[in-house]
Amino acid sequence: MAASKFTLRLLGEGEYSKWDKFVRSSSQGTVFQLSTYLRIIQKVFQRAPRIVAVLDSDNIMGGTVLYPLQKFGIRYFTQPFYLPYNGFILSDFAFAKEYAKRISSQQHVLEKLQNYIEQHFVFGELYLSPHISDFRSLIWQKWEFMPEFSLEMDIKKPKDLSQVIRRNQMKHIQKFENISPHFGEIEDPQIIFNLINQSYRYHKTSPPIPENQFVQLIREILNNKLGRIWGIKVDDRWIAAMLVIEYFPIFYSLFSGRDTNFTDSEGKIYLYWKILNHYQEKDFEIFDMLGAMSPSISRVKIEIGGKLKRADKVTYFKSGLYRFLLLLQNRKTMKKRTL
Repeated sequence: MAASKFTLRLLGEGEYSKWDKFVRSSSQGTVFQLSTYLRIIQKVFQRAPRIVAVLDSDNIMGGTVLYPLQKFGIRYFTQPFYLPYNGFILSDFAFAKEYAKRISSQQHVLEKLQNYIEQHFVFGELYLSPHISDFRSLIWQKWEFMPEFSLEMDIKKPKDLSQVIRRNQMKHIQKFENISPHFGEIEDPQIIFNLINQSYRYHKTSPPIPENQFVQLIREILNNKLGRIWGIKVDDRWIAAMLVIEYFPIFYSLFSGRDTNFTDSEGKIYLYWKILNHYQEKDFEIFDMLGAMSPSISRVKIEIGGKLKRADKVTYFKSGLYRFLLLLQNRKTMKKRTL
């Protein structure tokens, strides 16, 4: 396949099924780039997605989903809180027998996507999938890299999950089980938002999304059968909850929260335990716990079996001025969220 045959264009809604098929075929594709999730984001946040694709004839070879913004005549795009792992998606080019050919083809696709961004925006943020091995063109054009980590757990290999969880955490789980907590599904999005809000306020910040949009986002995810809310109830009171996104054989912990007025934090550990066992019984294989940049949160996730993986943020700036403006905007946003 000659790289000169590659063409770049924007995909319309009529081509969403073709895009979905490509996302599912690539090792870098996730549920968060599928058209169902894109439509949810557009409905809840009024942010229209722009799917930029590189094609060979009618076959998609690569692409990315952007959510453009414009302010004071400046065109840019950011990485929304509710859209993890959104970045470049490339064909694996598995049909190419030679490694050099596969890498060369991927590089040409990445360069076309990169050139589009550099020509149409003054700055932008994306995540870089750990499955993309050659991203030198981003380095050559001085894109900035911010190392970030996520955590995931292989739940297929261990027959007994208690063997991969640290002994102290298993003691907490066993102790908590003595009070006969109830594990079940929550249908009301407001319940999990209230617990998420308590968790943020406990750490003296507020949620990054307004309450009405947060609740609507969760409701749309449930209505579109992309995920479920699981919770732990004690004495008719929900004390911990987690929104799990399902993308067989992977499931993601997108949001979670707990009742900080409930003195025992073991309820959240117990919730992890019950969720792990539930999805193992359903033959899921990977639990992606997402965020790992907070020391206290990542420690707990590691102790229940999570392992670190890279998911770096990459940022393009047309000049140092735009870098300064983005930094200033991020500081203002965090200041507003501080209670």
